Amino acid sequence: MDGMIKVNPGAIVDYNAALGTFSGELDNIASEAQNLLGGIAEYFTTDQASVTYAQAQQMIIDATNEGKEVIHRHGQAADQAGVDFVSQDGASANTFMV
Repeated sequence: MDGMIKVNPGAIVDYNAALGTFSGELDNIASEAQNLLGGIAEYFTTDQASVTYAQAQQMIIDATNEGKEVIHRHGQAADQAGVDFVSQDGASANTFMV
């Protein structure tokens, strides 16, 4: 390594696009889980079981939303780091201009 910190803004854009794909995959997993849960709904016929069934559905929704939020925040952090780097690099370069 030559001691230089380098950034590739295009790679950050690509990375964030990949994160969007991962978020979409979470939706697919949640849909599959809801379908599997729906396939066993007849086993949740008592009052307590129906509450448990609703809780299971809500857990799937909550877990999916939380996972997507983590992915979103991760993308924002990566994007902000790239923006900050380019901004600081430009500001530093300006100090050398006479």
